[in-house]
Amino acid sequence: GAGAGENGVQLDGIPLFNPYHASGTLTAIDPDVISSVALHAGTMDASLGNSTGSAIELETAPPDTARLTTQGAYSARAFRESVGGPLSAMDGSFLVAVRRSVNSRLSDVHEQSGLGLQYGDLFARATMPVGGGDLEAFALHGDDRLGFDAGIEAPLPAANDDDHRPSSPLNANALAWTTGTDALRWRSSGATRWDLRAWRTRFDASF
Repeated sequence: GAGAGENGVQLDGIPLFNPYHASGTLTAIDPDVISSVALHAGTMDASLGNSTGSAIELETAPPDTARLTTQGAYSARAFRESVGGPLSAMDGSFLVAVRRSVNSRLSDVHEQSGLGLQYGDLFARATMPVGGGDLEAFALHGDDRLGFDAGIEAPLPAANDDDHRPSSPLNANALAWTTGTDALRWRSSGATRWDLRAWRTRFDASF
């Protein structure tokens, strides 16, 4: 019975705050890094937090310690690219994915008519063996910028007032925000299984 904004989202066991872009059609997570998705619509485990609607559990692609891999997509509106591979010096692996809108219609150039939208996101993960387990560090950051061609109408000049002329509209209406989550997760590999998580989430907005 909860609204869409009250659904919990977890990435590798870490809760994410507002992992969506301004258009509402994109999440702030590159689909190329996701290996599995689980939807919990009923009674949920306590590990999924206290979301009141449902919970969406995302897992990133497993680490590849043997070879370098890359994949992506390009269109007239945006591009995305991900790169993953081994970290030989630390016997671990890394995964980096970036997306960005590139079309001018999706930018914050106010000279164009209509709505301008620019978005981007970055995901970075490093995994390495530490203390009899695996330590995973990841960062997920997204930004959005909206621009509107809505001007401020100047008052009409008074009668016989030659010195008062209407000023030009101000096309500086804008909205921008950034969101990000940085996290650490350590999972033991022995007979007694430990799963320790720590994260920091922030959200900034300007008008």
